[in-house]
Parts: sequence; structure tokens; C-alpha cells
Amino acid sequence: NALTFGGAMTTFLLWEGMSVAEVGFWSGVRSAVGLAGTFAYNWSARRTTVFNTGAWSVVYLFVCLTLACGSFLIRDYNIAVYLLVASTAASRIGLWVFDISVTLLYQEMVPDGVRGVIGGTQQSINSFFVMASGCMGLFFRKPEQFFVIATAGYICIGMGMILYTFGVYR
Repeated sequence: NALTFGGAMTTFLLWEGMSVAEVGFWSGVRSAVGLAGTFAYNWSARRTTVFNTGAWSVVYLFVCLTLACGSFLIRDYNIAVYLLVASTAASRIGLWVFDISVTLLYQEMVPDGVRGVIGGTQQSINSFFVMASGCMGLFFRKPEQFFVIATAGYICIGMGMILYTFGVYR
């Protein structure tokens, strides 16, 4: 997903006029918020099931990224850029909580004999999407085209949310 303060997003933010110091600050905020996600998982898991914790976290992630992608429709620079970075940073709570939930569900529900196969398949799919994101960066390399890569990642998160919901609550 391009909405991670990685190279593509950093290039876009610098192109939009954000200073390197501001990008660094927001990257730090993103890291701190991500760390808060581990505490949010612990808090949620004590109050509800791992399934429900995963569900609210992926919905939260999707809502935050909806705001981030919505920022591309706003013409006021200050509002758009700061909405993008703030919502992307806030989304890290959902990302971390969802990642921990899925990992725990995987450990609890997948039989020992097939964990390696399932884990290898999951890693292959993850690697494919990382590669696909990089390839998109080759085709949409201009900073003003960043919204295309970000929107593609957003759509993938939405599909993941739907698959999780129908897979867990079937």
C-alpha cells in the first residue's frame, strides 16, 4: 500500500511542498501511533473476541484510508496534505491491530501440519503485492500520479476488509 510514508508518499509530500522536517515529524507520529496499536489490540482482546478485534480494526483502517484518499479531491493544499498525513498516520492503529489479530487467528485455527504451506502462500501473496506496488510506481512515476497508486492500495484494503468479514463470519 502506497499510503505508508514510504518512498512514493514521501516524494509526493515533498512535491506538494511539505518540508523534509515535516515529513520526518509525521513519519515519527506514524510510528508512535503504530506502537499504540499494540496497546489497542491488548485492550480490545481483553474485552471482545479476536474475530471482533480484527473486524473493528480493518474497518477502522479502511475508514482512515478513505479520508486519506478523499484528500486527493480537496483543492486546498493545507487541508488536503494534512488530512492525508494525519489519516495515514491514524490508520496505523488499525493496521497493527488487524495484523496482530490475523496472526493470532492463523496460529489458533490453522493445523500444525499445514501452517508452513499456508504461511508460505501468504508470504508469496504479500511479496506479489509489494512487487505490484513497485511496478505501479514505474508506470505512474510522476508525483501528480501518486493518487493512482494510493487508490489502488485503498481498493486492496477494501477487498481485504470484505474477505475478512465474509471469511470470519460465515
